[in-house]
Amino acid sequence: MGIGKMMSSDDMVDFFGEVSMILDDNDVETDRDFQEKYTCAMNRMRYLRNKEHPVPVKIIKGRRPSMDVISCGNCGFGGLAGKRHYKFCPHCGYTIKWPDWGMGKEGGKDSEQAAEEKEE
Repeated sequence: MGIGKMMSSDDMVDFFGEVSMILDDNDVETDRDFQEKYTCAMNRMRYLRNKEHPVPVKIIKGRRPSMDVISCGNCGFGGLAGKRHYKFCPHCGYTIKWPDWGMGKEGGKDSEQAAEEKEE
């Protein structure tokens, strides 16, 4: 790895897990607080990794579409109905993955068909 290169968050968590095993195997002396600080840092990295992966919303169908209950797939926050512009859950901060509902980004067209129309 050179300067400016990065690894994915999944690889980062795996790498630091391996580092902890290496430190345990070699009986490396560390500060008293090192284990607690290391655990806190690992928890933070896991949290950030999980936050990157979108969580699909949970939809409980009502009798009419306006009566649907839409909640966050992670924490269950139920205030997402009618707020499709949200990219993150306001309660837990996880990325929200909204269903397509047949509309897509190009109004229901295939991505290939939309790309062809843009070229013309």
